[in-house]
Amino acid sequence: MLAFWGILGKKMEINDFFAPALYLAISVIGSVAGFVLFSRFFNDKKDVAIITAAGVIGNTGNLGIPLLVGLFGKEAAFYAVLINTANVFVLYVVGVFLYSMGNFTTKEAVKNIVSIPVIWFSLGAILLNFAGVTLNASVTKIVEMGAHTSMVIQLVIFGVFMAGLGRVSVEKKTLIFAMVNKFVFMPLIAFAVLLFSDASSFIKTIVFLQVCMPLAVSNVNLASLYGCKPYTVTALILVSAGLFLALIFPFMRVF
Repeated sequence: MLAFWGILGKKMEINDFFAPALYLAISVIGSVAGFVLFSRFFNDKKDVAIITAAGVIGNTGNLGIPLLVGLFGKEAAFYAVLINTANVFVLYVVGVFLYSMGNFTTKEAVKNIVSIPVIWFSLGAILLNFAGVTLNASVTKIVEMGAHTSMVIQLVIFGVFMAGLGRVSVEKKTLIFAMVNKFVFMPLIAFAVLLFSDASSFIKTIVFLQVCMPLAVSNVNLASLYGCKPYTVTALILVSAGLFLALIFPFMRVF
């Protein structure tokens, strides 16, 4: 419902997809390069998956949208929402594949992607958006209520794992590599891609900051679902949020 409500929230045009396309390109490049690179440093596929996912699955919605609107005004809202829509596919395609690889074969990981309902509902919402279909006001209200409920459920799940952090130990090596990937490796990839794009400096800044957002709570959902060290992922979310507060100001001035 969250994806359906967000995608149908505003009429989309083909020209509007330049910013999310850049975001998708950066995410795919970062995922492939990260997985190959970190496989050389870790034997455990779960650690490789967690570190790679940490770089590409950021909080572009609950944090990214209001933050960018606060920094740049309402003009940034539309692009922030579109990038968050692209991040839905990053989360439930790239994210599901990476977290599945910790316990499943490649074939099983692909099956896990296909079985995720949000992928099909998101595609359906995009088609409805381009077709100009609008939902009845009552239906829209129901979907919106479901969307907000899903946010609460995500935070409840996150809270459950936060409560258990004291009983587990997080490997420092995994933590360091994940933060380097999130705030060094991925920003460098984003900078290189955006530097050679034709986008305006405003669009480049919006995309760059969305790439640099701290880890999304949804990471815990997927890590828990596929048995990929959810407590470690919980710790990474907390650390990345703290680091982001210190790095956002220099990141804002890159473009």
